[in-house]
Amino acid sequence: MATTKNAPAVATAPAKEVVPAAPTDEVPRDLTIEDLGAAAVTVVVEPRIGPPGSATALAAQGDGITAWRSDTRIGALWSNNAARNSFVYVNGVGWKKLGGMTDLAHLGLLQLARLARDTNARVDYRDEADGLIHEMYLW
Repeated sequence: MATTKNAPAVATAPAKEVVPAAPTDEVPRDLTIEDLGAAAVTVVVEPRIGPPGSATALAAQGDGITAWRSDTRIGALWSNNAARNSFVYVNGVGWKKLGGMTDLAHLGLLQLARLARDTNARVDYRDEADGLIHEMYLW
């Protein structure tokens, strides 16, 4: 009697369908007309400061008054390695930048401010329209 052998069955995985990846924000893609329309923003550009003497120019520069502040105290100092870039914290007023037309003048103001801070001395200073301290006296 003749017998036939059945070939063993080989298991195969079903074919997988390749689906393209959904676009993400991690990779650049071409923009569509709809994307460009959605990104459009209307920007109104107006000058911030008007011509000298105008209301906007006067408002932007503040009062423009030079005044003496008397009997103040220096609470803190701040400086970095840039030329003439030192600030003093005047108690009750806030941070003021030290002026000085030269490095030596700026250093002199900074040393006076340091002495005033360390000894809690009375400071009278000239508050200029440019927001800088150009002159100070310690008592």
